[in-house]
Amino acid sequence: MTQAAFRCWKSVLLMMLFSLLMLSRVAAQSAPLDIVITNGRIIDGTGSPWFSGDIGIRAGKIASIGNLTAAKRARTIDAHGQVVAPGFIDMLGQSELANPSRH
Repeated sequence: MTQAAFRCWKSVLLMMLFSLLMLSRVAAQSAPLDIVITNGRIIDGTGSPWFSGDIGIRAGKIASIGNLTAAKRARTIDAHGQVVAPGFIDMLGQSELANPSRH
């Protein structure tokens, strides 16, 4: 196979992969969310200040963060005035039970 033919096949395969990824992303975005936590003060663990926004959860995982006013959902939780810290706090790692030498 010549280099030109190899580049052509490589381009075609990359375009097909990109198309599949985009189609799956569009399909996932159109599926309704299980839960949307609205109006929370989101702290993302990066050290940046909190920001106001919504968190969408689908199948037990965070599916989106931002303005989800128009998103379809099964349930809404209003976190007005409360802090929402999705996924970066490990409560068990700070427990005395995690260190058996303390007992």
